[in-house]
Amino acid sequence: MACPSDPVVQPQEVLHEGQLFESWPHFESALKMYKEATGTAWRVQSSNTTENVNKNKKLSLDVHKYPYYYAKFVCVHFGERKPKGTGERERPMALPCSCSASFTISYYSKKECYQLKKLNSIHEWHQPDVLLGPFYAINRRLDKDEQDEAFNFLAVQPNNGLLLDALRTSFGKNVQRRDLSNLRQKFKATNGDNNDLISVIKELQDVHGCSVEYAIGKENELEYLVFQTKYMRSILQLYPEILFIDSTYATNKLEMPLLQIMVKDCNGMGRPVGFAFLKRETQQHISSVLSIFSEYQDQIKTVMVDKCWEEIDAIREVFPESAVLLCYFHAIVTFMEKIKELYRDRSEDEKERINTMAKSLVYSSSQEAFSECLTQLQEEAPELGDYIAANWLDIKPMWVKFFRHDLCTLGKTIINC
Repeated sequence: MACPSDPVVQPQEVLHEGQLFESWPHFESALKMYKEATGTAWRVQSSNTTENVNKNKKLSLDVHKYPYYYAKFVCVHFGERKPKGTGERERPMALPCSCSASFTISYYSKKECYQLKKLNSIHEWHQPDVLLGPFYAINRRLDKDEQDEAFNFLAVQPNNGLLLDALRTSFGKNVQRRDLSNLRQKFKATNGDNNDLISVIKELQDVHGCSVEYAIGKENELEYLVFQTKYMRSILQLYPEILFIDSTYATNKLEMPLLQIMVKDCNGMGRPVGFAFLKRETQQHISSVLSIFSEYQDQIKTVMVDKCWEEIDAIREVFPESAVLLCYFHAIVTFMEKIKELYRDRSEDEKERINTMAKSLVYSSSQEAFSECLTQLQEEAPELGDYIAANWLDIKPMWVKFFRHDLCTLGKTIINC
């Protein structure tokens, strides 16, 4: 192993200080030759895209020819050693070992090209080897064009041995079996799941007895998918009086919102009665999903949601006779966030006092108590009072306690049963 007193200086027949490159692909080709000639591996430590610079400096550089305005490359062994374990059996398998080899590539405006600067080709604490260089993970990685071609191989479902031979022969890279697992996962993510949607739906219906409704848009994209198991349907038939509807974001790789519909059983426990994935949370999408429950509209007395007007409008469309209530928790959290925004300069005690007044509005047990609390709030926190008057007073039957006395709530005040 080399040490700092005996550094290894790499030959510079491919890369040298001040070298110019007409485009990013030209630079990448030179870097590839340099890595093969020296047995080294490099990674990007920091960079700034041309698109970002165009926006900030109002330039109009070609982002295809010059995707990066600046990039600093360092040896994969750059940085302090970071063992992956502790104690007596510390795992030393970590690439950083205090190597200082690095260089930068940046756009040279005078000649409209890239220029290589600050080249330090001294590798400390490790000995580059042209035989071992191709086995670094970063050197085995397939670029986008190579990955797309590899997906063509995967489409015919070859075994690992044949696939390894094909990838190594086609791309000249030392692809290992461990790389195949990652490659197959990427292939499944970009191709398999979309193609398998119909078969998954068929399995839900035929094998698991689920009710499934879905819609495919004009661009052959999934607009929404809603499903119920047999058990969910049986629970809804027993306890249809009140629905609790809540959304969760980015629940899958497509980042489609997940709509969860629940009821409350005889033990006071929340039970799911339907799930839906939505392309977007519009009234039209949510109405289409809720229509699966339309046969129970005469039995559904109340629906509880957060303050999402798309959901509220959809509920009123599908269940016109049902009362729509807001979750206490969401209402109070909204007030607390507004208080933080409006009263940043006030002490924590003052903000807590305003929070208490806002909560008292929510839990008012009579019109008189509500009016008294609102008057006090407008006197002590007029900005919050104005906000509530403009955004909440018109819908107070949805979030103030005393309006719920004659409604079916089964004692629930929040969505999370």
